[in-house]
Amino acid sequence: MAPPRFPFQFNSQAANTAGIYALVASLWIFFSDRVLALFVTDLDKLVVMQTVKGWFFVAVTTALVYGLVHRHITRLLQTEASLQASEERYREVVEGTDDLITQVDANGCFTFVNRRAINYFGLSTDDCIGLSAFSFVHPEDRERTNAWFARCLTARTDSDSIENRQVARSGESRPMLWTVNFSYSPDGHLQAIRSIGRDISERKLAEQALHEHLRMKSEFISTAAHELRTPLAAIMGYTELLLDQGVMDGFDPRQKREFLVTIEERAEDLNRIVDELLDLSRIEAGQKIALDIRPCNLSDVIGGVVDDFRTRFPARTILLRIPPQCRHNCCADPVRMRQVIANFLDNAVKYSSLTGEIVAGCAAQSDVCRIYVSDQGIGMSPEQKSRIFDQFYRADTSDTAIGGLGLGLSLARQIIEGHGGWIEVESEVGRGSTLTAVLPQLQCGEG
Repeated sequence: MAPPRFPFQFNSQAANTAGIYALVASLWIFFSDRVLALFVTDLDKLVVMQTVKGWFFVAVTTALVYGLVHRHITRLLQTEASLQASEERYREVVEGTDDLITQVDANGCFTFVNRRAINYFGLSTDDCIGLSAFSFVHPEDRERTNAWFARCLTARTDSDSIENRQVARSGESRPMLWTVNFSYSPDGHLQAIRSIGRDISERKLAEQALHEHLRMKSEFISTAAHELRTPLAAIMGYTELLLDQGVMDGFDPRQKREFLVTIEERAEDLNRIVDELLDLSRIEAGQKIALDIRPCNLSDVIGGVVDDFRTRFPARTILLRIPPQCRHNCCADPVRMRQVIANFLDNAVKYSSLTGEIVAGCAAQSDVCRIYVSDQGIGMSPEQKSRIFDQFYRADTSDTAIGGLGLGLSLARQIIEGHGGWIEVESEVGRGSTLTAVLPQLQCGEG
């Protein structure tokens, strides 16, 4: 049987004070009477003195009681003020946080929700109290959440956590991380289940982005190995052929020269791939692409790259449009600008038909110079346009996809931004694309 409960709590300090007061009062009454009897023999005077002594005792007692009561009330007021301040701080924390703070009973029904939870669920406090917390769990996560809750109750878990999606009254769904504490009384009875829910949408997006980046990087490694193997196979094949004197005697000098030209072209492909990989390693190490900015004639740079592509792709129609206002020196890194224009042209060749025209040129304005490459190829969707500058991104990753590492345009943007410019993209599916590098018209040494 449980011990009886009293409406007050025993206080040892109060008991000690009462005991001391009783002892002092008893001693005062006992000894004061004897002292008066010794010194006052007149009965009338003794009565008066006894009366004075009584009133004095009452006054002293009243003063003592007042002091004790005042002290006790002051402490009670201070304690109450401290509790109110503590409760206010607690309320500010609970109501001011961005987390959802709730309390449910053993059935999972709300007994408390903070302001953030009310705003998220789109209900008033009165409407939330008594509702099942599981009614706001996404239907696809509800069975798993119910099973987790039942398991925690069966195992009498002190605390645990779970991730699920919460559906607001508006229909919006967000991923949440719930940290849950189960509170038990001394006799083991479940008292309350308190939960803190944190919106982890940004973390989930970051995880998805990281997963996508790792997937693309893995594909990039596979693609890079393939891209390196292709020119290597050609170089090794033609080199073995040239070293076999018996076989080479059957070819005329023109054919032998064609073999050597092919070896040189494939070696240039290898050199380009290696350069792109080195640039990538610098970028991932937090370094900027080194630029050697000096006076250069962009019309000559564009014309040189176009001539190279006309030689490499004689069946393609590659037009060059350089107006007179572009035929002057400007401040840029000519080697890196050749790399940018080559990347633009490389994409135009890859994604255009043999009969489609490719146009490379520039247009000078008062404060910028615009270098562009346009084609009549397959074009890009809005989603592809938004991602063409991502590292490792290739719009088509199927087995029949057009070759490439997916680095060219990402590096091109780094180069142009290093010049203080930017790249513009115009594209429409089935109607071709235009890539434009915009460079500020600066004197060398500015920037």
